[in-house]
Amino acid sequence: MLCLLLGTFLLGSVPSVTSRAAQPEDTLLGIFGIVNGKKTPFTVDLGSGRTAVFTLTSGTGTISQSGSEIDLEITASSASAALSVAVKGGGTVALGNVDVTGSLKSIKATAVTISNALTITGSLGTAKLGDIAGNVDVAEGIGSLVAGQLDGTLSAGGTVGKLTLGAVNGQINVLGNITSLTTGDVSGSIYSAGFLGRAKVGNVSGLIAAASEIVSLSTLNITNATVLAGANLGDDGQVGGTGFNADTYGAGTIASLRAAGAINNSFVGAGVVPGSSGFGSSDDTSAGASVIKTISASGGATGTKFEASAFGVAALPKKINPTTDSRFIVL
Repeated sequence: MLCLLLGTFLLGSVPSVTSRAAQPEDTLLGIFGIVNGKKTPFTVDLGSGRTAVFTLTSGTGTISQSGSEIDLEITASSASAALSVAVKGGGTVALGNVDVTGSLKSIKATAVTISNALTITGSLGTAKLGDIAGNVDVAEGIGSLVAGQLDGTLSAGGTVGKLTLGAVNGQINVLGNITSLTTGDVSGSIYSAGFLGRAKVGNVSGLIAAASEIVSLSTLNITNATVLAGANLGDDGQVGGTGFNADTYGAGTIASLRAAGAINNSFVGAGVVPGSSGFGSSDDTSAGASVIKTISASGGATGTKFEASAFGVAALPKKINPTTDSRFIVL
């Protein structure tokens, strides 16, 4: 059984989270945060000597169980509100829906997996999370976020200062700039509606795009991937789409692209309007004066097209002349 405590008071019991026993409807477990003017934590006994302690420094939150999920509903009363979920005794805890009205200064929850959705109506200062199996949606900007593997979607309505993740199998969609990015392998997609600053990632087999500039992108291998600058991919942050998701193209810059391995069977473009068969078509056109300044790949480049209106230095791995190399298309 899962015992629930508010302060030092036993509130009751419901089926254990570790057994994922379903409840037919939402069951309120308790309240935490500022209760009756006092900072009040809420402790959930997970069994086997493990507990999860929830604290909130400003505002109030409720904890409930819906089916086999534990959900949080939080109203932050000021931008200084800090949320903490501490798991004692080892292991992790999965949260279903976490709904936050307002902004949070910080989230400290390294042992928490987001299984469904974390939604914040304001901004997020700093956050440390476990894996993101579901979605994280922040209406405004994010100062810094550190998390594990991303299988769902991470979206922000403003600029993200620093983003550190494990493997990106899902989607990152930022409607502002991404100043600093560090991830594991990227099989999903990363999109910034502004510029992508300094980015260091693992192997890339998905999409990396910015509406204006990619300042610095360092990778291991790039295989069957697409790298774009000057591509505004609409609200969905994906290539293609109609209405609010429709794509538009303009001038773009890739200042530095470096692969420790090879760049194979991929497309790298700055300021490209895709042709009838998508990017890399013979009828691709220029979207404006654009440049790829530096490209290097220690393992060479096979089956890859590079397109822009101008190129700087290219070493694949030896230095080559982009104006005479068939892999480079000057638009």
